[in-house]
Amino acid sequence: MRLLRYYKSFSENLYLGSKYAVALLLAGTVTCIFFQVIFRYVFDSPLTWSEELSRIFFVWMCLIGSGIASRNIEHMSIDVFVKKFPVQWQRVLGIFISGILVIFMVIVIIYGLKLVVVTKTQISSGTRIPVSFLYLSVPVGFGLMLLYTLEAMMNLLTES
Repeated sequence: MRLLRYYKSFSENLYLGSKYAVALLLAGTVTCIFFQVIFRYVFDSPLTWSEELSRIFFVWMCLIGSGIASRNIEHMSIDVFVKKFPVQWQRVLGIFISGILVIFMVIVIIYGLKLVVVTKTQISSGTRIPVSFLYLSVPVGFGLMLLYTLEAMMNLLTES
């Protein structure tokens, strides 16, 4: 039980950090686009890096935000079928569905890491940032979703 308490504490801190990261990434995206508009239409000299950087921020924001949505159990689901079962069977189905999600997330993390390794030598043209940094958002985002799905599974298993 002590391990579970540490895991929940770690999860809560990671959740708060993720929320701050998404807020900063949103601010960065808006700022990049704002400066691009100002430089393009006011100074007639568009920035070469702002569109690419705002896209990188946006992708990271979406995937970290998916982790946050997973923690809050806010992802879209169709539960009409599940709600027709008794509560005990709903828990069993919830654990089964979470297990399938865990398998899927592990597969995406593995292939996402392979993609990061394959693209480690490529450099983006506008920002000169390694392309692998953009693709790293996939295993990070799915890693967050995996941690929060495992937490939800533990909650279902420990419910009485």
